[in-house]
Amino acid sequence: GVLFDNLFVSSFGWGGDPENATRLRISKNKWYNFNGSFRRDQNVWDYNLLANPLNPPNAFINITNSPHEMLTTRRMYDYNLILFPQSAVRFRLGYTRNNMEGPAFSSIHEGTDTILFQKTRNLLNGYQAGVDIRIANRTNISYDQYLQYYKGDSSWADGNFGFQLANATPVDAGMIYNPNAGQPCGNAPAPIFDSSTSPPTLKGTCNGYQGYSRFAPVRTSYPTEQLTLQSRYFRRLDISARGAYSSADTKVDDFSELFLGLLTRTGQRLFDGTGTARAKRVSANADFGVTYFVTDKFRIIDSFRFSNFRIPGVWNPTTLSFFNGTLPASMLNPVVNFNPTLCPANPAACPQHGNSAPADTSSPAYSRFLGQDSKYNTFQLEYDFSRRFGARVGYRYGRRTIPVRFSTIANETFFPSNPNRGDCTGLPLNADGTCSFSGEVDSGNDLIEVDEHSGLFGFWAHPNDALRANFDLELFSANNAPTRITPRNLQRYKTRINYKPRTWMTASGTVNILESRNNISDILHREHDRNYGFAIGLNPNQRFGVDFGYNYDDIFSTTNICYVIGGTVPAGSNLCSAGTTFLSGISLYVNKINFAYANFTFRPVKRVTTSLGYSLTSSSGDNTILSPVPNTLGPLGINFHKPFALVEFELARGFSWRTAWNYYDYNEKSSPGFLPARDFQSNSATLSVHYAF
Repeated sequence: GVLFDNLFVSSFGWGGDPENATRLRISKNKWYNFNGSFRRDQNVWDYNLLANPLNPPNAFINITNSPHEMLTTRRMYDYNLILFPQSAVRFRLGYTRNNMEGPAFSSIHEGTDTILFQKTRNLLNGYQAGVDIRIANRTNISYDQYLQYYKGDSSWADGNFGFQLANATPVDAGMIYNPNAGQPCGNAPAPIFDSSTSPPTLKGTCNGYQGYSRFAPVRTSYPTEQLTLQSRYFRRLDISARGAYSSADTKVDDFSELFLGLLTRTGQRLFDGTGTARAKRVSANADFGVTYFVTDKFRIIDSFRFSNFRIPGVWNPTTLSFFNGTLPASMLNPVVNFNPTLCPANPAACPQHGNSAPADTSSPAYSRFLGQDSKYNTFQLEYDFSRRFGARVGYRYGRRTIPVRFSTIANETFFPSNPNRGDCTGLPLNADGTCSFSGEVDSGNDLIEVDEHSGLFGFWAHPNDALRANFDLELFSANNAPTRITPRNLQRYKTRINYKPRTWMTASGTVNILESRNNISDILHREHDRNYGFAIGLNPNQRFGVDFGYNYDDIFSTTNICYVIGGTVPAGSNLCSAGTTFLSGISLYVNKINFAYANFTFRPVKRVTTSLGYSLTSSSGDNTILSPVPNTLGPLGINFHKPFALVEFELARGFSWRTAWNYYDYNEKSSPGFLPARDFQSNSATLSVHYAF
């Protein structure tokens, strides 16, 4: 036609489904190609073990859902246009938009942990412009400019006031019930709750929230430019190169946090925090690869990869803290402001501070820097011994340097009573009885250097036209590890076999094994991921087809860890060298996952297609739960059954009717601690019409 040669439109899910999409493809030969899509999905997510304190059975605080439950909706728009797609010079334009909104839960640790209501509002806009130039035979140069802009306008507030104080003021006691660790407080000398009232009354000297809100609008710009080259201008030489540079800027110009309640550790009854933050991420990376065909059978391959990023950031908060006029602190007592005309002359008119109370006014300056410079070179020799067999051998060397720098400069004022506390301990007082401190309280400068070596080997075999096999091996070692789970030794094995003895029969099998270790004496990290699977497809004629397969995944990880339990250290515990409050333990994760499926298709007559299928995911394993003490192993065992059936009638050419049924059966094979095992079933029937023209 005049405007287009090809037009394709497809959509699904409209009419109430949680996921729906519409896609459009339109093109005109030699002039343009356009792709556009809109996708929407609702994410209802509640894994009730995530961030769950796993409280022991009690009559007051029981958390059965995840404190990070989500009910969000994403709307995604993608548009891409290519002008003059078959010309020596072509242009590319693109726009993408990702908008996520909806309610969710979050949590915060201040005195005790509590659940916050999160209003999620995140928006990402992306723009792309590019040009491809074919400067010579088999040679192409591309330049791209990407612009991404992110707006994070999520906010948090506490609205979970399920208890009251003795004066009938609503209060949130938090989500943790652990009296031995003082959360929300201890049961002596008086009980935490008075259950004779409705709602129950929380003791005023406990940790508690009478109000909390936080808002921190984030703005990020992320421009990136990229230049690529692909060429086989010379018959025996392949060249590919890519270079990219980006400079992202993130800022928070209006951070606001307000708390009202009681933090028993510090005695704070109220704090008001404001501030600004700024961070940059400057990144440069490049790749260069060359393949030289010495002969038709022998190839020399070399590739070099360079990556460098640096992230400087500053954070300048201001916090005002307020306290009671008496000790011990209590939510039943009023907040007392510092009045220099009354205090410290009249000690009873002063806000009361314990030794652990923070500064009354604090304006620290935090400076942080993280960077990494990495260079990797891979050299390989490939040889085809025949058209049925080939092999390769290679070596990779990599070097990483990771600079880490930080400093914290404090600017604090301590009001009486007890102004000589914290950073002001032993310092002279000001004329009004306050104490001021300004200076560096924390700093560090570290450089982590890592040298990595890998031996590479692989071969492919094609004994006949029906059978093909591939094998790859990597043996890796390093002289340092930036994190506890970074391997110093690693082995990776990959095998894939494809077999097609008949035109209507296919079979494939895969083996993927990863073994890694960090055997430093105080870490002893070991992990493996061993995956095995096969798939078979049978289609002897147009009326009958069946395919089935199986996959097994064995995941294991163990690491020595140090952790704090927040209570009395049990007798006989192994302690870390950091001190008596740090316990030494082993973090263990074991999971074995079985997945199997089978699908059957049958066409009894020309216009009717029927399908039946079934899939099962079954897993069993354990992971370490650090609370309650002693450590326990949490279950990972589940069964997930998904059978389905459908029938499709071709009513006329290009017009068909489909009826489908799906069943979902999910259950956990053991009880996850104090929570009931999750178990649900669902039936879904779909009636649809398909029309193609």
